[in-house]
Amino acid sequence: MEISKTSESMIEKFKKTEAVVQVEQQLFSFLEYVKANNISNIVIALSGGCDSMVLLDVLSKYSPLQSKLIAVYCDHQMQAESSKWSIFCQHACNERDISFKSISLDIPEIEIRQKGFEAAARKYRYRALRSQLLDDTSMIVTAHHQDDQAETVLLNLFRGTGIGGLSGMTFAKDNIVRPLLTISRAQIENYADFYGIEYVTDPSNADNKYRRNFIRNTVLPKISEAYPNAKEQIAKTACHLNESEQLLNDYAKLLMISQCEATPVYIEFIKSADWHWEQVKLVYKYWLETLQLVNSEIQTSKTQFAWLHSMFWDKFKTGKSVSGYLKINDDFELALYANRIYLKPTEMCVESKSVVFDALDWTTKEKKRFFQKYRIPQWERDSF
Repeated sequence: MEISKTSESMIEKFKKTEAVVQVEQQLFSFLEYVKANNISNIVIALSGGCDSMVLLDVLSKYSPLQSKLIAVYCDHQMQAESSKWSIFCQHACNERDISFKSISLDIPEIEIRQKGFEAAARKYRYRALRSQLLDDTSMIVTAHHQDDQAETVLLNLFRGTGIGGLSGMTFAKDNIVRPLLTISRAQIENYADFYGIEYVTDPSNADNKYRRNFIRNTVLPKISEAYPNAKEQIAKTACHLNESEQLLNDYAKLLMISQCEATPVYIEFIKSADWHWEQVKLVYKYWLETLQLVNSEIQTSKTQFAWLHSMFWDKFKTGKSVSGYLKINDDFELALYANRIYLKPTEMCVESKSVVFDALDWTTKEKKRFFQKYRIPQWERDSF
């Protein structure tokens, strides 16, 4: 049976109306989160693309939020049109009476070569967004949606990630909130079409040399031919895995409290406990994630775990002393001393201590005994 053009237009109109309802329902969930957490300042990550323009439009419609909102455009300076997109975003914010700021990112070429453009850009983009947070009651909101979630899960799967990576993104973590995470890209586009929202299109989104674009433009469409609801089902699986990760985190927290000495500077595993390597990995990962680091993002990696296994675990379980260093990013390195794993700045400036050995006239052996007794790491001894 043929479907008439009138019927087709009615179906399309229904889809758009349904999309508007779904997107606006998400606003109510987000508002509940804002109220429950007493949020005072909301930084919108605005690129000018369809997703972030819809997010801007939805949030601007709720007048009690307007005084809390500031939209931030991060100019990666990689596209000839990027300055025009900044102007476009400013006009869109002016029309909605929302504060706006444009920040030009200066991404070092060496980081792009080492990490790839996507990872380097993400680091500096979030650093710029966090610079606009006023206090602990501030948040960043992004326009990540269900399709982004499916792409993230597949990217992490192909990288050989653990359960944390396969959990994908969460609605809220730290100070980042994603109100549209359960909404599909199609629903967002229908919303934009329904309200006639203008947006810009970044030509680099069609460039499949970037892995996310390759998954978005090539891999997922092929999978969806056989599994039409693939994106939705991948997102559901991510939710299930996130629940499992939360249980593992609870277990890691229990182990850390009962079997470790954990500080913002180091973590020490108590020897008397019956440790397994998998438990050490779990607690170390949890400890890193609980640290509040300014303008630096630390993630666990295969390199870190391989180094910890050979330099820490193999010696720890046999009672041998541990030592060694591993640089994990531009800002921090791991250091091993006295069965402790330290996280220290790569260039550490230590203030002078009150103890002055010259005045005490201690011998080298006496100094060494003092250092060992109080477990003072090697890198701090020069300041005594």
